[in-house]
Amino acid sequence: MLLGTYADDLREALLRIKRPGSEHLARALAALLVEKQQSALDAIGIDGGVPVPMHWWRRACRGTSNADEVARAIAGRIGAPVVPALVRARATRRQNELLPE
Repeated sequence: MLLGTYADDLREALLRIKRPGSEHLARALAALLVEKQQSALDAIGIDGGVPVPMHWWRRACRGTSNADEVARAIAGRIGAPVVPALVRARATRRQNELLPE
């Protein structure tokens, strides 16, 4: 699902939802995504949302998980449950620390 290109205001909003206290922004972005992609979401027939979890240490340091918040917001808007089916078994490098391939 695409909300837009990762640039300008959308990029800033996505970076901002990673900070504590920005749950309202995460919910707003989720609402925009559902609104923009409603027909595609209906066609897929989603049974549930599965957020990709953070490592427990990173979540403890950050205090929030934007993936959880976005998954709950999208699932709530389409009437599907959030299914915590994944576990992050090891701490991986942050995306901004990875080298381009």
